[in-house]
Amino acid sequence: MTVHRVPASFAPGTTRVFGTQPFGTQPLGIESQIPAPAPTEVDRPRLDGAFHRLCAGEVRCVGVWAPAGAGKTTLVAAWARRLRRAGESVTWLRAPDPADLRPADVWQRAEQGAPTPSVSGDGGNAYVFVDDFGLRSAEQPGLLGEWVASVQDGTRVVVAGRSRPGAGMTPLRACGAMVDLAPGQLAFDRRELLALAAGHRMVLTQQEADILMHRTAGWATGLAVIVPSLGVGADSARRIRGFDGDDPGVAGFLREEIVAGWTDTDRDTVLGAAVRDLVTVDLAVHVTHRTDAGAVLDRLAGQGALITREDTVGYRIHPILLAYLQAEARRHDAGAAAGAHERASRWFARRGEGGDALEQALESRLPRLIAEMLDTFGLDLVLRGTPDLVVRALEGQAALAEGEAEPAASTLRLLLEAPYFPDRAQARHLLTGLESVRPGSPAWPSGNRAQTWTAVIAALTAFRADSDDEIRTGLSALRAARDGPGCLPHLGVDLLVTTAEAWCHAGLGAAEQAETGLREVAVSARNAGYQWLFLLAGDLGATSAARRGDWRRAGRIDEQVARATAASTRLMMGAGAAEPGEPFDRAAARAWVSHQQRRYERCDPLDTSMLARIVAADPLMADHGLIVPAQALLTLAEMEEGPRPRSALESMNGLLREAADAQPRVLSLCCLPWFDLTCLLDGRTEAARVAMLVDTVLGTDSLEAVLLRSLANPPARDDRGGGSRLAAAATPAGRCWRGSTLVSAWIVLAGIAAERDRPAEADARLVRALRLAERLRVERAFLGVGRLGVALLEARIGRLGDLDGFARRILSRSAPAPGTSHPGHTAMRTVGHTQVLTERERELLRELPFHQTIADIARKHSVSANTVKTHLRNIYRKLEATDRARACAIAQERGLL
Repeated sequence: MTVHRVPASFAPGTTRVFGTQPFGTQPLGIESQIPAPAPTEVDRPRLDGAFHRLCAGEVRCVGVWAPAGAGKTTLVAAWARRLRRAGESVTWLRAPDPADLRPADVWQRAEQGAPTPSVSGDGGNAYVFVDDFGLRSAEQPGLLGEWVASVQDGTRVVVAGRSRPGAGMTPLRACGAMVDLAPGQLAFDRRELLALAAGHRMVLTQQEADILMHRTAGWATGLAVIVPSLGVGADSARRIRGFDGDDPGVAGFLREEIVAGWTDTDRDTVLGAAVRDLVTVDLAVHVTHRTDAGAVLDRLAGQGALITREDTVGYRIHPILLAYLQAEARRHDAGAAAGAHERASRWFARRGEGGDALEQALESRLPRLIAEMLDTFGLDLVLRGTPDLVVRALEGQAALAEGEAEPAASTLRLLLEAPYFPDRAQARHLLTGLESVRPGSPAWPSGNRAQTWTAVIAALTAFRADSDDEIRTGLSALRAARDGPGCLPHLGVDLLVTTAEAWCHAGLGAAEQAETGLREVAVSARNAGYQWLFLLAGDLGATSAARRGDWRRAGRIDEQVARATAASTRLMMGAGAAEPGEPFDRAAARAWVSHQQRRYERCDPLDTSMLARIVAADPLMADHGLIVPAQALLTLAEMEEGPRPRSALESMNGLLREAADAQPRVLSLCCLPWFDLTCLLDGRTEAARVAMLVDTVLGTDSLEAVLLRSLANPPARDDRGGGSRLAAAATPAGRCWRGSTLVSAWIVLAGIAAERDRPAEADARLVRALRLAERLRVERAFLGVGRLGVALLEARIGRLGDLDGFARRILSRSAPAPGTSHPGHTAMRTVGHTQVLTERERELLRELPFHQTIADIARKHSVSANTVKTHLRNIYRKLEATDRARACAIAQERGLL
């Protein structure tokens, strides 16, 4: 046992007696039995560290401090029951106000192991648990310190209370005699929430768990209220989305256990100050008109009231308490509550904090204020990549209630969809409406704002241009906006205009001029914090370079963007991304999706749950450049590992046939696995249509198009020059959208050489593909074309020289996890062009589920029985089946039936 030196003033011999009443005559009934466990109590081993130190004798006291409803009693009661089962002597005290207790009597009773109310055992130590250590006691100087200091050898103490005592405890903590569990540690984590739901025979989805964690911050009582009720009624999803601190069960607890202890003055002050979760002293004073608002918050923060100090920043109100206070404020005086949010909005606006200003305007529900803040800050929020509050304002229609908000609102709606404009009809309608609002009209802004909105509208019109004449007209309007009187007053608008000019130059074929402008935008936008413009410039620059066939330049831009946004790729969106209207960083989401694309090409695991949340957070596809790549990655993951390859193929068909024109680089990423699965499930005819779309979008002379044509029409086995067109296109000078396509081309060429019994040429081509893949980090290419690259590596592993280690890494990444079997994985594994069923074989495969003899099938198709037998043998071989039943089962798994 570790022995700690305690200061002399806290030695056991200096016991101080509190109160004069005998121990057995206390009127409060302070002793009780250990609380019994609840049927659905959750085991929380991560909180047991301090308990283990207490049992080992490293400390003599453990303090558990948290607000009401945090689960203190449940935790320490579980510890007490464990000690009782281990044979230790346990005394349980419930002490809402133990100031009159005489510690010497308590320790004596613990040492005697009295059967009532203690639970005694044969262990060598005595444990005293003091639950509900009262506020008065916590505030009495030195009380708990004297309690702990008076502990006799062999007695250890666990104290649970709402407020962490400070007076007299510092020496004990400093010398290691006491450790504390802080309030934040008792909050449930995701694992514990899922365990609680499982105890109630419920399974929460990840999105539901995220929302509950976001709304409750892991507060035990809130989760204990909502989780059991989810099984009652059909619409548990709506119940989860609507749950907060104003829920009747939670509100009643907060009212009785927390708010009831406040004075009327304190309650009114907090109701006025609770405009957001983090409240500074200056903000509290401003919205409440009380100079002592900071003192009130500070006093309540020390009373376990779900309000905590945030260093020197201010005070953080727990989300459960905040929701209750805001609802209570509206019930008490709706006008005063709206006025508090309006004052907070203007307070933030004067400081240039646009996001907070608009958020408070939305909370006020005042249309005039929302329109004003949208007009003032909406543009900057969109350009910086955090437009979700703008989306909330526009979707609510409140901002459009005033006529003067119409130009700003329409312009922001268009900017949210620029430059791709997935809804072309709406874009045309909004631009036409903006053209009807002329300078000088009541709805048109004045001064610098007029110049700003004129430039933004010119940029949007240029992005929307289709024909060469429209593009030239757009360029002229952009030059006029830039060369007008004075310079553009808004740097973000200046960069937006430059981006639109580059878009027009690219549309007219001046790719190098466009890329020069985009490089300038990327540098300035990155330095100024306009993350959305930075990522857009990088994406457009890489697309322009890829369109020219300069995949090296496109790859360099991608790498530069990835390095510049490395911090953003560690996206921590919380549950806000799963809840409509909750803000999250869209620029960071774009960077993160781009990072996931690189992970896909490197055969690293994808975070499909986060991708799904990003897609779900934008159901209207307002950000086309974000949602299409995210949806494509989700579908690629489902095609490879999902249980329903047919469903994944239909999703990919719908996505790319609609969005390929606007997102050609997404098509270049997906075209090969899309072609592979189409060939397997729908045959070569449908796969040829995929190749035709690639021809149209990426260009007939692109390596992607040449590769798919080669796979759709493979050369005959006796064609000694087979693959010559592909070999001619697969050169550094060839036109290619992605470097990974070049790797895939050389893998296919190696397969052609191996099939024609030219092993030396096959080896040379495979080595070329390996070296290129190692340099570009695109291991995924070896899994394409029915895992042709994997098959070639497996046959040559051990004789690839210095590339042998890289080849082994590819093979290890391509292997499925032990014990897993996914039909989609099997489907993609058997897509190679030598394994695809012919049209006639597919026709006969569809006859197998019916109870027909070979003669019946032959008569139906007007062929001989021997021909049917030949086709069936080929079907069984290609499906790796041994009989008709197995062939049907495999075909159903792969979506062929």
